[in-house]
Order: sequence, then structure tokens, then C-alpha cells
Amino acid sequence: MGTLGIAAVLALTLAQTIPPTPGLPDLSTHKEIKTEVEINASASTVWGALTNFPAYTIWNPWIYPASGEAVAGRQLDLTLHGGTIIRFNPTVLVAQPERELSWSGKITFAGVERVATFEIQPLGPHSVHFVATERFKGILLPLAGGVTLDSATGIREMARALRDRAELLEFSPPPRPYHINGPTSRPRPVRPSNL
Repeated sequence: MGTLGIAAVLALTLAQTIPPTPGLPDLSTHKEIKTEVEINASASTVWGALTNFPAYTIWNPWIYPASGEAVAGRQLDLTLHGGTIIRFNPTVLVAQPERELSWSGKITFAGVERVATFEIQPLGPHSVHFVATERFKGILLPLAGGVTLDSATGIREMARALRDRAELLEFSPPPRPYHINGPTSRPRPVRPSNL
């Protein structure tokens, strides 16, 4: 490794020990983004919304379309919408129903690894604390700052949208049965036959 390479490695290593200073670029090769939200829905309902990947197109403002299965070892096909649209194929690391979903993958053009973890912490029968965390690491992370900024906005918007979706699913009345005399007409009253 040449002198320039050694100097670059030393500069990046030193950057890990110095806190970011306003006005100077963040040269950190590790970054964590975290958001939390209370959801008035059961852990089961939140888990169902979080792992129903085809439905992301309906409610998720950040990740859509999405496909795959919430099974450890399986690969997902996600499209992230931020300043740049990124197609991302992470592998599911943890899929613990009603508790935790985690996936990991690399952004190929930036050589950055990202790990997303979604935790569902039950507070009661119809209430959970939802924590979404995304960790980034990679030597080129300082050059991929837009990715982490997009992720910070996206993960916050996704957590709020998941809250809205789960609360809607939790408290929506069950579908009304279809009546033979039409779905919009009123059901006919039942009269006793002995009158």
C-alpha cells in the first residue's frame, strides 16, 4: 500500500474517534439511524402489516414495491424511494414473529453494508412500542452520505405509516356480509311464520 493509501486509512481511522463537528464533513465509516413510535395495535397486527411485503405499495412511503418472505435466510426484493431510487436485495437475518424482523445487504455501487432491524415491544394487548434501526458500515460511507440521509427520512416515514396502517387494521370493523338482495340494500326483516 502506498503512502497515499496509508494516509487515507489513518485519516478514516482517526475520523472514527473524533465526534462530528458542525461545518465539517462526517468521515465516519459507521452510522446508526433510529426511530421509535407507539402503536395502538396488537403485536400480531403490527407483525402482520410489517411482513406483508406485497401490501407495502399500499401504505409504505419509503419501500415499495417489496416482495419476499419473512423467513431467516431468505432474500427480499425491495425498492427504496428517497432522493435516489435503490433496488436492494437484503437477506433476512431474524424473523421472530411479533417481536423482531431484521435484514442485511450491501449497496453495491457504494460498497456499504446496511442492516435494518424492526423491534415490536408489546406494552399491552393492543399497544406496542416499535423501534426501527438501520446501521450502516463501509469504507465508502463518507461518500454515500445521501443514502443515510434518505434512510433517516424514510425510516421515520415508514414507522409513522406502519403505525397508521396497523391501527387502521386493528380497529377496522370486519367486512359486512354480502346479502342476496344486494350489498347496498337493507336486509329484509325476518318475520315469525306464525303471524
